[in-house]
Amino acid sequence: MALRLENIADVYDKGASTQKVEIEDLLFALYESANGGAKPASVFIYEMSLTGNMKLAEMQERKIKWNTVDDHLNIGPKLDYSVDQYVTLEPQRIRVFNVRFEAHDMLA
Repeated sequence: MALRLENIADVYDKGASTQKVEIEDLLFALYESANGGAKPASVFIYEMSLTGNMKLAEMQERKIKWNTVDDHLNIGPKLDYSVDQYVTLEPQRIRVFNVRFEAHDMLA
């Protein structure tokens, strides 16, 4: 399953803030809703590139790292890429995940 989360607040909006999403709770609720209340045996979450065609770690490894004369001036935002209980979404941030559920063995 592909899951896309986004924080549509603008950095300059009054009250815009970083949001945290309990990703596993959200995914378990979606699974239970689609499967008559049954709980999955396990869930695997992989963060993907924005287009969803490559794992984020691989995309970051392949990304061209430009060397410029003013690299020391690049003070861009430090984004949180962690995926644990909470997923962080800064204003105007989009994150894409590939999710795989494993069901309990129905024959056991």
